[in-house]
Amino acid sequence: MSKTISIKLKKIQYVGDSIGQDIHIEINILGQVFSMEQTIKQGSTVELDRIIAKFPAGNQGFNAKINIKIVEKDFLFNDVGSTSGMIQEGLLNLEVKVREWKKFFRRSTAIFTITFEVKAVESMILKQYRAPKANQDYNRFDDEIIMAVNQWNGRFAAQLNPPPTLLDPNLVKAIIYVESDMGYYKCKGYYPGYPDVMQVADPRNYAIYALKNIFNPKLNRTATEYEVLNGKTVPLEYLEANAEKPETSIYWGVRWLYHLAQ
Repeated sequence: MSKTISIKLKKIQYVGDSIGQDIHIEINILGQVFSMEQTIKQGSTVELDRIIAKFPAGNQGFNAKINIKIVEKDFLFNDVGSTSGMIQEGLLNLEVKVREWKKFFRRSTAIFTITFEVKAVESMILKQYRAPKANQDYNRFDDEIIMAVNQWNGRFAAQLNPPPTLLDPNLVKAIIYVESDMGYYKCKGYYPGYPDVMQVADPRNYAIYALKNIFNPKLNRTATEYEVLNGKTVPLEYLEANAEKPETSIYWGVRWLYHLAQ
């Protein structure tokens, strides 16, 4: 079986001066761009453990260049910092300095350390679907499905009481087929099949409200739900959950499946 290079965004550390807490992160590896919004306080570390890219091993491999840009979003002016490095197997730490320019005060510099985990893993091939039309691709989200399932499987497998069976990515693919016809479902007046291919943010159900732990207008109350994590009962809450792109729909859809399974 062939191998794939998996790149995981492990954590972000914020030290140095405080320049704000809302940042935009953009990571470019061999033309694959991963971006996200993150709230992080100065002096803290945010654990992410999120797979952001995969590449066939042996092509450009660990010699690939990685570029990172961080934007701290101010009311008037954005503060920007960037850096670059070379992908290497194991843990990779890259430091990004973001300077805030003030007219009447000293210049402040925040230091963000981004930690990646790079490793070679066995490639996985999902069951292939045949599209009914020549211009359609029913296997177009295979990589996103594998990445999302691998990440959440890893997180839940690492718990004190892991689930007896981890999620099968082929099941997720089948669910996407049923929910949105692989994103090709279109019907005037109804919630579209694209980009929310797992329909996790369809306002007719309560998944997105529960994931974000926010007010659900259909229930006329906050959609708080609980689950057991590492032996403790905690509320489900991911304010960053969204379905603006197929990859985020799949990512949060997989998380919702784990909640339903519990």
